[in-house]
Amino acid sequence: MLHHRIRRAVSDDLLFLLDLEQQCFPEHRRSTRQGLKTSLKSHAQEVYILEQIHGSQPNPVGAVVLLKYKRTVRIFSLALFPQVQGLGLGSKLIQFTMDRAAAKGFERVSLEADSANSRLIQWYQHAGFHRIEHLPDYYAPGEDAFRMAKKVQAAEDMALPDDLLVQELPNGWTGSMGGTDNMQI
Repeated sequence: MLHHRIRRAVSDDLLFLLDLEQQCFPEHRRSTRQGLKTSLKSHAQEVYILEQIHGSQPNPVGAVVLLKYKRTVRIFSLALFPQVQGLGLGSKLIQFTMDRAAAKGFERVSLEADSANSRLIQWYQHAGFHRIEHLPDYYAPGEDAFRMAKKVQAAEDMALPDDLLVQELPNGWTGSMGGTDNMQI
């Protein structure tokens, strides 16, 4: 059985993150080595790795980089290796982000998405995000974006999916694991 785990990234994940950036984004939209190092160390940012686990062997396949503002968590980057796209793993990263934002008392999650990528825009809309602003020349001249946002659901209304293991849950999160009762973590 294949399971998934989301864990906080550490400095040893830098090479994985650089490889992910290279496989998922055009060169002018990639985070640099220094930018990723900063993200890993910053108190205003959080980086999480999505791993597929087969047996006891974890295999990193995706990541999300979050920037924390006063009332908003911004998804700076969300990426999955191309071979695992379309399997619902991006939705797991979105749900994790929403749950984390709720647990920390944030009001909304925002992001920017390439306005020319209708499939991506529809995917975010399906996840509950709404277009709130058009950003001309956001990525480069002629490469516009949409700012999108979703209101955060109250923490007490959350439940974790049964097929997702999350490491390092903040104190006070309640989650369920397949075959067990809800437990306080």
